[in-house]
Amino acid sequence: MDRIAHIISNVLNPLLIPAYGMIMSLTLTPLCIVPASEKAKVITVILSLTGILPLMLIISLKTIGLVSDIGLNDRKQRLMPYSAALVLYVAALFYLYVGGVPGWMFGFMLGASIALAAVTVITQWWKISAHATAMGGLVAFTLSLVINIPVIVPMLWITISVIMAAGAVGTSRLILRRHTPMQLIAGTATGFTSVYLCTLI
Repeated sequence: MDRIAHIISNVLNPLLIPAYGMIMSLTLTPLCIVPASEKAKVITVILSLTGILPLMLIISLKTIGLVSDIGLNDRKQRLMPYSAALVLYVAALFYLYVGGVPGWMFGFMLGASIALAAVTVITQWWKISAHATAMGGLVAFTLSLVINIPVIVPMLWITISVIMAAGAVGTSRLILRRHTPMQLIAGTATGFTSVYLCTLI
């Protein structure tokens, strides 16, 4: 069971969620007509800024002994990597803004950045779940696609799948004893509120 929980936590790692959001933006909406090369460029840039570079930083910090594990399970070790990630999120925002993406797409990244900022502050006193925050944001974005944003595909099963994935992540974090139910609820609420409100831009 622990092995499955680890796999779910890794596949739906917070470092990957912004890229997943970009993939949804470029495949489920009228933006699907954007040339494949441009889609790949956007996804690559966002994945690099919000996933690959933060991961490389965490690995580097572990190598020199400033963090004890890549999962950052000690909340006291999260300030530096989270703060650096926030700078990279701002860079991603700038990239999307200069690229002239629709407001709701920019709003997704803005909401993710606000949620990360909130988690960075909160985690100095309390171990709020970054996994739940990220999934809460992805659920909010999915619901926003259903309610506020034009889509070109039926969203029922996609929405159900994302909500179930969020539940699976929460369950996995409990199985791995990384968080309490309240930490998961707080994370989900933070991510959901930040992203949903920002996608209304």
